[in-house]
Amino acid sequence: MSTVLKYLVIGAGGVGGNLAAFLTLSKKNVSLIARGKNLDVLQKDGLTLQSDLFGEVRVQNIVALAETDYYEKPDVIFLCTKGYSIEDTIPFLNRVVSEHTLVIPLLNGFHIGRSIQERLHRGVVLEGCIYILGTLLQPGVVRQQNSIFRIVFGVPNNGTKPSLEIIKKIESDLKESRIKVNVSDDIELDTFMKWSFISATALVGAYFNQPMGALQREGDSRDAFIKLSNECESLAIAMSLKLPKRLVEANLQVLHNTAEEATSSMQKDIASGKESEIKALVFDVISLGNQYNVSMPTYKKLSEKFK
Repeated sequence: MSTVLKYLVIGAGGVGGNLAAFLTLSKKNVSLIARGKNLDVLQKDGLTLQSDLFGEVRVQNIVALAETDYYEKPDVIFLCTKGYSIEDTIPFLNRVVSEHTLVIPLLNGFHIGRSIQERLHRGVVLEGCIYILGTLLQPGVVRQQNSIFRIVFGVPNNGTKPSLEIIKKIESDLKESRIKVNVSDDIELDTFMKWSFISATALVGAYFNQPMGALQREGDSRDAFIKLSNECESLAIAMSLKLPKRLVEANLQVLHNTAEEATSSMQKDIASGKESEIKALVFDVISLGNQYNVSMPTYKKLSEKFK
């Protein structure tokens, strides 16, 4: 393995755009897959980063390409698309992934890596999640708010273990890029906890049409958020996940570190009539509850609005 890793970020929205910008600013070898007007602006003018960690920076040397123009074999792929785009991305992954490539999905959902691994001809897929308040403000302009920018990744249960060398190198590269990183010993638990938080905030926000600040104060939306978190905790227990503390306590802690004006991308997409991640964030939770015979009355009640 080369001491310089070749990174590929797929998806140039609020997550992928920020990730590619931070890696580029720290002089890592990274390419970004984008499309449409966003790609046009990135190739012509570069990427404008509005960051609470970096300040406002024009990243003119960002390497942005369409899928059809990328011909390399990357060492590491960060998959930053929406969950409903995975199926469209699989053919591209099968074209560019080598037997040594690591794929790290940073999508909202659970067991995403497992699902992707089943459809790849080669390569190793890990599980991962990301904590970031990132937004694509307009084509070529991304916003990163507050000091939270953290990636968690690890080997799933019964998954193929990559070399410790490449894991340490990814960890080092991310830290050098001002991105906090945690190589997880229990990625099943870590991705479930992130999934439960995003699921609960997205569903409550969309149902009541309110930002995070409303969930931080006493009222119906906060009560619903707590009930959803408790239902997710019951699901985690049924799945034999080893929660370090009460899930509602953990979710409330993350909630109170979130900007009051923030809203989930699912909530934004539903409000604007776009395709959303509601299947992965809401209906997949209910399906897993049914599978493990866990009662989820609040999930079922609130989800009725979106059927």
